Formats: sequence, structure tokens, C-alpha cells
Amino acid sequence: GGGPGGWVDEARFGVHEEIIYAKAAPAVEGAQWTGVVTTIAAQMLARGEVDAVALVAAAVGDPIAPAPRLARTPQEVLSGRGVKPSLAPSLNVLDQVRDDSSIRRLLFCGVGCAVQALRAVDKSSLGLDDLFVLGTNCVDNSPSPDATRDFLGAAGVGDIKSGENVNYEFMADFRVHIKRSSPAADSIADSIVGSSAGTVPADLKEGSGKYTKVPYFCLPGDVAERAIAKSCLACFDYTNGLADLVVGYMGVGLDSDGQMMAQWQQVTVRNPRGRRMLQVAGAKLATVKPLEYWERRAQESWLPSWLPGGMPGGPEANPRADWSPDKGQGMGVEGTGVEGGERSFAQLRKLVEGTVEADSIVARLRGQVVKSAGLPRWAGEVLATIVGAGAPKGLDFARYSIDYHYLRNYLYLLKEWGPERAAEHLPDYARRILAPYGGVSVQKGQEPKSPKRTDSTPAARPSWLESLENDVQR
Repeated sequence: GGGPGGWVDEARFGVHEEIIYAKAAPAVEGAQWTGVVTTIAAQMLARGEVDAVALVAAAVGDPIAPAPRLARTPQEVLSGRGVKPSLAPSLNVLDQVRDDSSIRRLLFCGVGCAVQALRAVDKSSLGLDDLFVLGTNCVDNSPSPDATRDFLGAAGVGDIKSGENVNYEFMADFRVHIKRSSPAADSIADSIVGSSAGTVPADLKEGSGKYTKVPYFCLPGDVAERAIAKSCLACFDYTNGLADLVVGYMGVGLDSDGQMMAQWQQVTVRNPRGRRMLQVAGAKLATVKPLEYWERRAQESWLPSWLPGGMPGGPEANPRADWSPDKGQGMGVEGTGVEGGERSFAQLRKLVEGTVEADSIVARLRGQVVKSAGLPRWAGEVLATIVGAGAPKGLDFARYSIDYHYLRNYLYLLKEWGPERAAEHLPDYARRILAPYGGVSVQKGQEPKSPKRTDSTPAARPSWLESLENDVQR
């Protein structure tokens, strides 16, 4: 079950019927990406599928601060463009939904924690006949708008002007992409209008001062502790498992010059409601299957096929490989869900383990000193280029990102909550994901047990993960 990758990928990506790539066509002016979420939400209203859309807009006068609202027209949906990278009280609008008898069908847009809370509410208590949930992937939100501003300042963006939109994302080239722009005209007629999908406005080209890329390695080592909410370090719902349809970027390669406004996004279809939302958006979206996308990338690239992982994009890009994501063949190493065989998983595991060990939050948990200064810009650029060139691509990059964050968050729970509470909180699907890295020692309902041995019995060498567990519990 769980689509192409079997049960292991179901653990990572959640229950799903299909994973595709999509762009809004035409792109939505002022969107952070091309506007896939905005397009779907606007079309659901325009075609009468729902009476209202619950979304997170920007607060008046502060584009960084989130402000939940109900949109009743496609034009009002535009207020939700762009990610608001701090915790938001998304369910605040539910009282308005309950008190408005004209709202019988609702589309809720939100991240995993908001969707989990929503699913705990009986829709009949809100007076709803129908509920659609459009989710986004989410990891490491800031605890507040001030924390977001602190992070942007650390990344070199400290002079945000009034009315200026600022969007950023940690991208697969191991750089933080930061886009600054003035609000686009908030007007649409019968359809979403904008520039052609896949094009980048000239004033947002890198080097214009409005689009910058900062290597991860140049950020201050201690910025993560200030910029990431503690609740996000206890989260294992990166992929928004309870939404009907989920939109994110992590499972797609970087096209063109790698800027957000030109990129495809990963769309995970979980159920018939998610499928219906895609159908309603219809001609407003361009879609492609992952295998077709990577085969096209391979044909367009000059890079030789003997590079690690096969053609550019890793094993998913290689039409000569002995597996097909569309057919669910080639599970690779049993229990990992990584396509392309043992070599592919070994590369993935090496990068995951290296990232966890280099993570500043994990270093602090282990009692290590975290450097306050990042690398010089030139050194960070070189390192980001080298690491990015050898890193997994496409859905294997998504697997890398999920595994890394779940390992880090498990270690955080172990340190902050202790083994018993950590064991109760850790979902079974997260245990499956962590198993190939040595497995977690804590079990629900019991303390971790040490193996019985005599003085003449040599101690078994701990696994990589067990070593980290021992470090954080000292």
C-alpha cells in the first residue's frame, strides 16, 4: 500500500493514491512559487464547489505576521499567497464558520498541526455538510514573527520595508532562497491571471537585490534554536498526513536558474476529495509524473550517466534503471523505501547521518559547543555546490529530508522528555523510518533495556543511532 514505494514510502509520505508534479499555468502574480495552492483554492470557489476558504493571510502592515481569515471570493483568496513562516492560530476562523449559516461547504488550507486539530473537530458541530482539506508540507516554523525577522536578519535581510513581501525557503541546492517583492495588484476577474508558468520576472532575477540565495553553511550556528518553534521539534507530520491533497516542493528538482517562481511542486493525492480538487483546478494547472519529468531532465542534460546515482536527478532520472516509480518496482534495500538498490540507500544514509551529526540543535543536545558564526560566504558557496551536486534528487531528496528531520526530532524528544514520554509520542510510522538507521531503543510502556551479559561477554557495538541516543541522555 501507500503508492509506488510500498509501506515504507507510506510511512514517509502518508497514505496516498499518487504523487505528481504541478505548476500553476498561468502563474499567479505575487505567489511565492507559481501559485498551485492559490489556484486550487480560487477555482474551488469560482466553480461553486465550496462556500468559503479558510486560509492564512498576512496581517495588515506586516507581511511576515500570519492572520487567519475566511475568503468568500476568488479575489480574496489572493490574500493567502505565500508562506507565512511562523506559527499561526489557523482554527480561529472556525467560530465564524459555525456562526454563518451560508457556509455549508468549506475548504480549509493549513499545515499539519492545524489539520490534525481540525480533524479532531466534528464538522457537523460547525454546521458543515462538506469539508475539503488542502494541506502543505511544513517543517521548522518560527515561533513568532519576531523570530522570523531575527532569522532573516541573520541571513542578511534586515531592512524589510513597509508593505514589502518577503518569502523564503530552504531549497534542495542547500541554500536559503529569499524573495523580496512589492505586493502585486490584488485583482482577478473570472480566472487567476499572471505571467507564464515557469518564467521569472526580470526584477526578481538573482543579483537584482530582490532575490538572493544564502548557503546554509553561512548561517550562524545558533540561529536554528532561536528560529524554530519547540513544538516543531516534536513534530512528525512533515508531509501533512491528514489532508486530502498536499502541495510542497521537497520532492522536485530545481529547474531553470533554481528560483521559486519557476519551479514545479510536489502534489500528493491522498483520496477522492484530493483528486476532486485537482480536477476542479483542471486547465489552470500543468502536471507531469515524476518519472516523465526526470527522463526529460536527463535528455536535456549534458552530464554523463556514469555520475553517482545514474543520470542527473539520481536513480529516478535514469530510464535504464531496473525499477519504475509508476509501477512500484525495485524497493532497493528492504525496509528503506529508497529506489535504486543498496548503493542508492547507502548514499542517502551517509548524507542523512552526516546532516544529523552536523545539525546545531543535535550538537547542543549532545553537549557540544555550537559556533555562533557561519562560514565565510565564498566557502559556504563552494560547500553548498559540492554537497548539492552529490546529494539525492527528486523524491530521494524528500526521503533524505524526512529521515533527517525525524531523526533530529526523535533525539530532541529523548533529551527533553525522557525515554518513556518520547516512546509514547513517537508514531509507529516514524519508528519504521528510523529503523534502517539502527532503530530506536525506547519502546512504548517500558524503559529501554540493556542486553544481559557476563564479564566475559564482549559488549555489542552500538548502532549509529544508539550512539546518539547515549550522547543526548548523558
